[in-house]
Amino acid sequence: MPGAAAAELRPPRIQRKPYTGRMSPTGSSPRRWHRILVRCALATVSAGLAVALVWSIRPPPPSAEIRFAERTDTQMDTVERRSRELAPAPTALRRKLPRAALPLDVATILLPIGENNPRGNVYDPVCYYRYQPHLDKYVGLRWHPDGGWALRTNARGLKGAREVFETRPDLRILVVGDSHVDGYCADEETFARRLEGLLAEHAGGTVECLNAGHGGYAFYQYVGALELHAELEPHVFVLAVYTGNDFVESLVLRRYYAGILERGILGENTKYRAEYPWLTGGFLGQYLRQVLHFRANPQNEAIAVETVVVACLEMADRCRERGILFLPMILPSAPEVQPDRIDVDFAAVVERVGLTPRDIFSAARLTQEWTAALATHGIEVLDPRPHLKAAREPLFWPEDYHLSVAGNAAIATWLAAEIEQRWQPDAPKR
Repeated sequence: MPGAAAAELRPPRIQRKPYTGRMSPTGSSPRRWHRILVRCALATVSAGLAVALVWSIRPPPPSAEIRFAERTDTQMDTVERRSRELAPAPTALRRKLPRAALPLDVATILLPIGENNPRGNVYDPVCYYRYQPHLDKYVGLRWHPDGGWALRTNARGLKGAREVFETRPDLRILVVGDSHVDGYCADEETFARRLEGLLAEHAGGTVECLNAGHGGYAFYQYVGALELHAELEPHVFVLAVYTGNDFVESLVLRRYYAGILERGILGENTKYRAEYPWLTGGFLGQYLRQVLHFRANPQNEAIAVETVVVACLEMADRCRERGILFLPMILPSAPEVQPDRIDVDFAAVVERVGLTPRDIFSAARLTQEWTAALATHGIEVLDPRPHLKAAREPLFWPEDYHLSVAGNAAIATWLAAEIEQRWQPDAPKR
């Protein structure tokens, strides 16, 4: 650097004076200096107390931790009555779910919208609910390395602030699923967003992955999300089925449209929380609630599997009509792939709750029935369980049991390889 310019950037020299016994070069006395220090300290403390007070009364940021819907007796009476008013759906389904737009009063009871929604959900007549457009709020999660993340959406309510590419890219992927796809992490940490970089070389051009996943979604919402976003002409549609609770959560709307929705299934979360207060909400919501439901209602297993199979056949038909590669995949629960990495004593839970081997492996059994049924229609379900079981690090958040940042990375690596094997730019889509 030239000497003159360097001199301008140097701090000014301090002219040192001989020590005269005074505390400062201005001649202030030790007593005056002490008073100044005390006043500064008191001002600092007062400012700190003011900040603490403001922080204590400000509304906390929305939390990503598990919350259960608490429905009143009046609300459950309303839903039961509105369900009975419907014309019963056919007993046996073919290749399409009985679906219609939910009345707003029913939707606000069954779905996470309305006054009790902390995360920006809005009603949608096609997929029932979605994120509001241009959402921007902070979500806290104490296990996340940063303590949380900024939840942002684009103009379509898809996760991530980036808008959909105006020009169709060389490879556009639409991913649908529940909260594990939505991501209990920042947008750039989700497996949907990570796919873009991993697949860019294979696509030979631009890659775009659209994340239409949302917390609380199940098969009725999956069908609706495909219908809502099919106009974007994705090349690949990835359906990520969380087998830890998607089977049971699809029963609510199935029973509603059949005209037989009862309050029992609506109050299960509250019931099980009261019976097992020593278990975390994550373990109940992401694993045990489905196990307990089918233990108490084994007759619903066949109905749940049928619902899942028919929904998949409907989505497969829609994809085939539009030339989209349909890739359903399994998203297993933490107890299924990493039972030794969860932070509960699984053996103690089995003993205290009284679970049988049939109960414990209900998700795996239902998954097998679902995948076998689709195989008869020539539809392959991708299975990452061997890949996830081989992982050396925990793939789910403690106590919460959603995919962690590491879990999303593991899914992205595996899924990118699966897509590379199956998607060919110049080949007809199946």
